[in-house]
Amino acid sequence: MPNQKVPPIDLPTLVARSAFPFERLRGPFVATDASEDRSMVRTRLDAWAKVLLPDGRHEGLLRFLGCAGLDPSEARRAVAPVRYPEGASLPGWTVTLTEAVIEAHAQASEAEQGPLDPGHPVPFQEVLVPFVRVYRRRVARRVNRDRVAAPALSSLEHDVLSTLASVAARCLHLEFDVFRGREQAFCRAFPIAGSPAPDRFYREFVARMLGGALGPFFEEYPVLGRLLATLTDASVQAHLELLGRLQEDWDELQRTFGNDLDLGGVKNVVVCPTWPRDGGRRPVDIEFESGGHGWLETARPESCATARQVERYYRRAGVLLCVVYMLDGASCGCETVVACGEQPVLFDCETLLQPRPGPGGRGEEPQIDRACPLPWDHLEDSVLRTGLLPEWPCGGGATTDRSGFLGRPGEDPRWEEINTDGMTVSTAPKAPPCGPNRPALAGGNADLGAYTDALKAGFHDCYRFLAGRRDVLARPDGPLRPFGACQVRFVFRPLEDYRLIRSRMLRPDALHDGTAYGITVEALARAYLTSKGRPWAWPLLDCERDCLQRLEQPIFHVGGDDTHLSSGGSRLDLIPLETSPLEAIRRRVQGLSESALRDQSRILDAALVSLSPPAVLESAFVTRRGRPGAPSVSPRSGICLVNMPCAPLERPSIALGLLKAILARDGHEVSVFHANLWFAEFVGLVRWNTLSRTSQFWSSADWVFANVAFPGHAQRPGRYLDIVRAGTPGLGARQVEELQEMRDTSSAFVDWAASRILSCQPRIVGTTSTFRQHVPALALLKRIRELAPGVTTIMGGANCETTMGRTTHRSFPWVDFVVSGDGDGLISGLCRDILTHGRDMPVEAVPVGVWAPVHRTVGYPTSDGDDACPRATHIPPAGTPPPDYDDFFEELHSNVLGQLIQPGLLVETSRGCWWGQKQQCTFCGLTGCGMQYRAKGPDQAVSEIRHVWERYRGRGPLRAGGIATVDNVLAPEYFGSVLPRLADLDEKPALFYEVRATLDRSHLEQLHLAGVTWIQVGVESLHTEALALMHKGTAAWQAVRILKWCRQLGIRAGWNLLHGLPLEDQAWYAEMAEWLPLISHLQPGQLNRLVLARYSRYVDRADEFGLRLKPHPVLGHIYPLPEHVLAGLTTVFVSPPCGPDADSIAGTADDPPGVALVRRVMDSWSRSWEYAPPELVAHDDRTSMRVLDTRPCAGRHSGWPGRGTRRLASGA
Repeated sequence: MPNQKVPPIDLPTLVARSAFPFERLRGPFVATDASEDRSMVRTRLDAWAKVLLPDGRHEGLLRFLGCAGLDPSEARRAVAPVRYPEGASLPGWTVTLTEAVIEAHAQASEAEQGPLDPGHPVPFQEVLVPFVRVYRRRVARRVNRDRVAAPALSSLEHDVLSTLASVAARCLHLEFDVFRGREQAFCRAFPIAGSPAPDRFYREFVARMLGGALGPFFEEYPVLGRLLATLTDASVQAHLELLGRLQEDWDELQRTFGNDLDLGGVKNVVVCPTWPRDGGRRPVDIEFESGGHGWLETARPESCATARQVERYYRRAGVLLCVVYMLDGASCGCETVVACGEQPVLFDCETLLQPRPGPGGRGEEPQIDRACPLPWDHLEDSVLRTGLLPEWPCGGGATTDRSGFLGRPGEDPRWEEINTDGMTVSTAPKAPPCGPNRPALAGGNADLGAYTDALKAGFHDCYRFLAGRRDVLARPDGPLRPFGACQVRFVFRPLEDYRLIRSRMLRPDALHDGTAYGITVEALARAYLTSKGRPWAWPLLDCERDCLQRLEQPIFHVGGDDTHLSSGGSRLDLIPLETSPLEAIRRRVQGLSESALRDQSRILDAALVSLSPPAVLESAFVTRRGRPGAPSVSPRSGICLVNMPCAPLERPSIALGLLKAILARDGHEVSVFHANLWFAEFVGLVRWNTLSRTSQFWSSADWVFANVAFPGHAQRPGRYLDIVRAGTPGLGARQVEELQEMRDTSSAFVDWAASRILSCQPRIVGTTSTFRQHVPALALLKRIRELAPGVTTIMGGANCETTMGRTTHRSFPWVDFVVSGDGDGLISGLCRDILTHGRDMPVEAVPVGVWAPVHRTVGYPTSDGDDACPRATHIPPAGTPPPDYDDFFEELHSNVLGQLIQPGLLVETSRGCWWGQKQQCTFCGLTGCGMQYRAKGPDQAVSEIRHVWERYRGRGPLRAGGIATVDNVLAPEYFGSVLPRLADLDEKPALFYEVRATLDRSHLEQLHLAGVTWIQVGVESLHTEALALMHKGTAAWQAVRILKWCRQLGIRAGWNLLHGLPLEDQAWYAEMAEWLPLISHLQPGQLNRLVLARYSRYVDRADEFGLRLKPHPVLGHIYPLPEHVLAGLTTVFVSPPCGPDADSIAGTADDPPGVALVRRVMDSWSRSWEYAPPELVAHDDRTSMRVLDTRPCAGRHSGWPGRGTRRLASGA
C-alpha cells in the first residue's frame, strides 16, 4: 500500500453517523447529551412512523415496538445521535475505506487507472477504482495464476467496479451536478477561447475527488463509505471462495467436461448480473454441485430450425410446467429459463419444494396474516404459482410480464453520456428485447400463442402420467425420497418488493445518515403490521433487515425433510412449517386426479387464452360455454339486464346492480349478464386491453361492433385504423391488427350472447349504455329483435340523456324504450306496465323521461326546463336497497379469466354536484336536472357502504381501492356525519372519493381516519388565470396545498391538468413549465386535452367562445347517419382550433409550444415517481435547518447550517 500523506478521516465520527438504528441499541455507541438533539429525535421518529404507515400516525410505530419487544425510550435511543467511544476497536470495514482513500491520493498522480474498459464504461469509474485496487491487492496474494488468466481476473475486477458504481453513482452524480453547475456559471461569466472538451468538467471533478476530496465526501455520506468498503470486502471473500473451489474441483472438472483433453486455464469469468446474496455470492458462468457447491455445463440459447421443433419445445414446456407444479415450485421467472433449441431448461431449481409456513401448533402464534404480500395468497395451489405462466392485468395500461415462458427482463434506469459533462440518468427504460427464455425460429413464428395446444397437451400428458403412478411416487422410499436431502430457497415475498426498497436506500438522503438509511429499510415491516397480535413471520424481519442493510438479497432456506427455515446458516426455530416440503409434495401427488386436473386446466386456459388466435379463442369459448341455441340450464328470468363491452372488467355495473335490487325487491324475476366479461374471454385479455386503451378517445368498442349493428353501412376500416394509430402514442401495428380481429369476430360473439340471454326466456332485455357501450348495446338489442321479435328492448344510461336518448330512439327502431335520467325511480313501474301492455303502452302511461314506441307515432315531448328533452330525476328514499352484485361475482367465478381479475366495488352516496348548482365549471357536461344535488342521509350512506363491504369482501381479493364511490363530488355535510362514523368502524374498507381542491388539512385528516386512501382532486390547472377561465372557484396555491397534505398523510391523489381551453393563453403553460419542477415531490397528475362535452358551457354557448362545433370525426366511420343526426347522438364535439382533424384530438403532435413544454415536464415528473419519489423535507432543530431535497431540480440533497429553506414559488 503506498505510503502517502492524505487528509485525515474522522473515523469514529464516521462510524457513529453510519450506524443503523438497531446497531445503536446493541453496539458500543454512547448517546450524546445535546439538547438540540431532541428535535432531531422527534423528526426521525416521525419519519419512522411514516415508513410504517403512509399517514405517519404513531400507532403503527407503537405496534411495531410492541412486536419487537421495545419501549418508546428504546426507540428514541435507536434514532438519537451517538458517538463512538474513545479507545474502542473500529469495525473492519474502516480499514478498507482508509486504504481506498490512500489509494485515491496515490492514483491522482499515476497514469495507470485500473480495470477500465473503454467499451463498457462505468459511471464515475475513476473515482471508484481505488476500491478495486484494494480488492486486487488482496486477491492477488492467493490466486493461482497458472490456472486463472489475467483477463479472467480483470473480468472479476470489472464486476466489482460495476457493483460499486451501482451503489455510489447517484451520490457522485449529485456532487458532480453541483460542481458542474458552479464551473459552468464561472465559464459563462469568464469565457475562454476555443471549444472545451466534452469531458472537461468531469475530468476536473475526478481530479478534485482523487486529490483529497474523497475523504470529506465520505464524511458527508458515511453510509456510502461503509457500503463501498463492505462490498469490497464481500467481493474479496466471494471471489476467493470461487477461485478456491475451482482449484479444489479441478480434477473432477477435467474428468467431467474435458473429453480426454486438457481444459487449460480459465480464460474468462462472467459473473451473472444478479443481486448478491449470502455474503456477496452470485452465480458465475458455470454452476456446480459437489458438497455445498458444484459445476454445471451452461445451457445456452439456441434457435429452432423447424416449426416441428418449436412444437416439441412447447410440449416439453408443458411437461416442465407440470413437474414444477407437482414439486411445489414458485417464482420461476424469465431469468430462470433458457430456450435451448427444442429443450426448455430450468437452470435455477432453488425455488422448488416451496414450503408453506404456519402456526405449527404453537398456541401463542396467531393465524397466518393473509394481508402480508406472500406468493401463496393468490391461487396458492395453482399452476400460476410456478411463475412460468403469464398473469395478465386488466385495463388498458402497459404491463410488464416477467413469467418464465413469455416474460421479458426489466431494465434499470440507465446512464447516458457516461463520464462526460453531459452525463445524466434516464428514468425511461427502453423496451427490453426478448430474452433467452423464448424460443426463436428463423423465418417463422415461435410465439407461444401459436402453440398453446402443444403446451397444454404436454401438461395434461405429464399430469396423467404422474397421476397413474401416484402410489409409487408417494411411498416413503419412492423416487421423491432424494428431495429430502435438498436445500431449497423459501420465497417469502416478491423480489420486486426488495428491489423497490433497495432503490430508496441508495438515494443520497438515505446514504447521508445511518438512521435515515435504517428507517428506509424498515419499510419491510409494513406488511407485518396488518394483523392483530405478533405476526407469525416476525422473526424473519430481522433476517430481512440484516441482509438488505448489506445490500444483499434476503434468502431463506429449508431442508426437503425439515420443518424449520434457516437463514445464513442459522436455524429459525420460531418459524415452524405446516409440514416439510417433501411431505407437502407427497400430499400433492396423492391428490392428483381428473377432477384436480380439470381445475388446473381451467387456470391454465385463463393464462393462455389471451395468446391464441381469434378462431381458436372462439372455438374454445363455445366449447366451454355451449353453442348458441343449445339448451340452457339457466333459470327463467322475466327481465334480463346486460352490461356490454367496453365496461371495465374489474368493476360491476352499479346502475344494473341497483336496478336489479329494486326489481327483485318488488317481486320481479331479474338477472344481470356481464357480457363485457364474456367478450374478454371471447377475444382474450391482450386484445381486450387494446380495446380498453383505445375506446376512450376513439370509440373503438363502437367501431368493433358497428358491422353487427349497421351491416349495410359503407365504412372504411383502413381510414379509421389510420386515425386511431396516428392519434394513440405507442400503439403499434399489432394492436391495430387486434382491433380488426375483434371487429371480424364481433358478429359471432353477438350471436352467442343473444342466444345465451334468450335461453332464459326473458320478456324484457335491457342494456346500459355509457360512453363506451352504445353501439355494442345497439348490436345486441338488434340481434335480440331478429331472434325473438316478441321480446321488449330497453336502453338507458349516460348515452341516453335527453337529446341523445331521443336521437337513439328515433334512429334505431329495434330499441323499444329509452330511459333518460335516473331509472331507479321508475324502472319497477315501467317493467310492470311493459309486462302488462307490451310495446303498446299508451302515451299517458309512459313516465316522464321515457321514450316509448308510441312516441314514434304521436311525436316526442319537450322539456320546460334547461334540457331540450325531459329527464327523469329521482331522489333515492331511505328504503332504496343497496346494489346487488351477486351476478357479477358468480360470472367472475365461472369465467375462465376470473382468476386473473381483482375486482373492486362501487357505491353511491350522492348525486349531482353541489358546486355546479352554484357555478357550473365551463367544461362540465352534467345536464340541468342531472346537476341537481341529492345526498343520502348519514344512516343510509354508512349502511350501504357497510353492506356492500361485508357482503362481498369474502368473494375474492379486492382491488387496493376496496370501494369506490361514484359521487361527482364528496358531500360537504359528510365531514360532520358520515366520515366520523366510518372512522369509528373496527374494520373499514379502503374508500375512494372525488373532492374539491378547497379542502383544508383537517378535512384530509378526517378522510384518512375514515379509511379514504385515494381521492380524485378537482385540480384541472395549476394556473390561477386558467382556473378562473374554467369557473373552478379555486386558485393554483390551493391545488398545491392539498397535494402537499395528501403526500404528508399518505393519501393517493389523482388529478388532471387540462389544456386546449377556448380563449386560453399559451403563456400560462410556459409559466407552469418553469415552476412545475419545484413541486415534483408531490404526486404527479395527467396532462389531458379538454373534451368539448355535451351540456358544457363550451357547447351550450359555443358562439361566446368562438367555436364551430361538429361531431367527433370518427363517428362517421361508425354510424350510418348524417352529420346533423350525429350531432344529436354524440357526447363529444370538436371544433377547429381543437379539430376537426381527428389526429390532433388525443395525440401530442399538434401541441402548441407552451403545452409541449408542460408535457415534457410532466412526463419527466411521472418517470421520477416510478423510479423513487422525490422528497422535500425541512428539519429544524432551532440552531440549524437541514433541507432534504431530492427533487431533480435541486442543486444539492442536503442542508446548510444557519440558513432557512428557499422560497419555492410565490403564493405556493
